[in-house]
Amino acid sequence: MLRSVGMTPRSFNRMIAFESIFYGLKALLWGLPISVLIAWLLYRSSQDVFAFGFALPWKSYVVAVIAVFVIVGATMLYSTVRVKKENIVDVLKRQFV
Repeated sequence: MLRSVGMTPRSFNRMIAFESIFYGLKALLWGLPISVLIAWLLYRSSQDVFAFGFALPWKSYVVAVIAVFVIVGATMLYSTVRVKKENIVDVLKRQFV
C-alpha cells in the first residue's frame, strides 16, 4: 500500500531495514534480561550442591545476538523480495475486496 502512494524503492528498503533492526532490538530487550535471570536462578538452585561462582556464558550470548539479527534479516529480505514481485494494483484489489 505504501508503494501505491509513491514510496520510492529506496525509502521502502530503508523502512524495512529499520523495522528489522527494531524487531531484533525488541527481541533482545526482552530475551537477554530474562535469560540472565534464568541463568542466575539456575545458579542459585545448584549453589548448595556445587561450589562454583556465577558466570554468564558471554560467547553464547554473542552467538544468540548474531543469530537473532540473521534470522530477522533473512525474514525481512524474503518479505522484501516477495513484495517487490507483486503487482501493486492486484495487491490493492485483494486488500479491499
